[in-house]
Amino acid sequence: MNKKLIVLVLVTLVVLAAAGWTVRERNTRGASRAEYGALIEGLDERVNDVAALEIIQGEDATTLERSGESWSVVQRGGYPAKFEAIKGLLVKMVDLKVLEPKTSRPENYAKLGVQDPGPDQAEPKRLILRDASGSQIQNLIVGNTQFRGNSRQLYVRLSDDPQVFLVEGEINAQADPTTWIEREIVKLESGEVDTVDVRHADGEQYSLKRYDASSAQFTLADIPLGRTEKHEGVANSVATALSFLSLEDVRPEDEVDFEANAIAELTFNLLDGRRVQLELAGFDDKNWVRVRSSFEMPPKPAAPSPQEDEEAAEDSDPAQDEARRQAEAEAAQETVRAWNERWEGWAYAIPEYKATSLTKRSADFLADPPAEETETPGTDDPDLPLELPPATDTDSGD
Repeated sequence: MNKKLIVLVLVTLVVLAAAGWTVRERNTRGASRAEYGALIEGLDERVNDVAALEIIQGEDATTLERSGESWSVVQRGGYPAKFEAIKGLLVKMVDLKVLEPKTSRPENYAKLGVQDPGPDQAEPKRLILRDASGSQIQNLIVGNTQFRGNSRQLYVRLSDDPQVFLVEGEINAQADPTTWIEREIVKLESGEVDTVDVRHADGEQYSLKRYDASSAQFTLADIPLGRTEKHEGVANSVATALSFLSLEDVRPEDEVDFEANAIAELTFNLLDGRRVQLELAGFDDKNWVRVRSSFEMPPKPAAPSPQEDEEAAEDSDPAQDEARRQAEAEAAQETVRAWNERWEGWAYAIPEYKATSLTKRSADFLADPPAEETETPGTDDPDLPLELPPATDTDSGD
């Protein structure tokens, strides 16, 4: 055998050995994953079986549970969770695609952020999917994120596999329970509020009203004699507080003692007969409210003058007007029922700035009283002692 042939054989052996090593390495690195297909095989077929989702990161943990078509947050007493946000997360988990396997050595996990989560590990995030029986569908740890052009990539490790994978996709799942709840408590249009009645826990009471029926500005209903408001619309911050009332946290109502920690009660009277009542309490260093609604049929519009009645008669049908009025009342009552169903049994922590607006005192709307004028006492002041003229010789009788 000549030297050239020997060299060729050796080169061939080296290539075959390298190829074999590569295949073995890929196999040991879990290159299967359907040869770089979906990270979580079969999740697309089982996504509707997911009945619970746990998210753990650092000291935070959230458990989301499904009942029928709705989801709730376990750590907030079963408060309703945002369905669309959970649906979006599950879809993104289905769409995770393996780009390549990385390390399978535990000593390298921390570099990629896929070490086991714990109170002292702020980076890794564990997501656990369970079915209705409580059995795990999948358990994965999401680590560091990186970008390659427009591609977002993640390091992920499945709990039943030591292999770490670089995957394409996005998992933006927060372990803070409040990120999964709907923030809106109530939202009213600015023109819906007619009057507001306020009663503080110490007994102070006042009401707010519009300047007139067509005005969008609110003022104190009973301004004391000799006082004026600070400026036009001074009471707007209270009257429009429900234009968007949002929560910072929520808990079951019975966990907040509203009676012992009462601050104020407000009733927002709406033009269509609806009422929204708020009770405020200071508890656990937060401002809490519980909300109720009721309805009272508004009075019929005032009868028009004879001239107006004659002009309106051509375009008006009393029966149709009354039917429209009743339909509007039924719609308002339906809103009240929906509100109470959503609010019943819950206490909401609201932002500090909103609590400040809702707890204003009547004096906060009034300008300082004019300074009292001080008069220089004159000779005609009855409180001054009588000053007699000096005595003369005639006065002495000499």
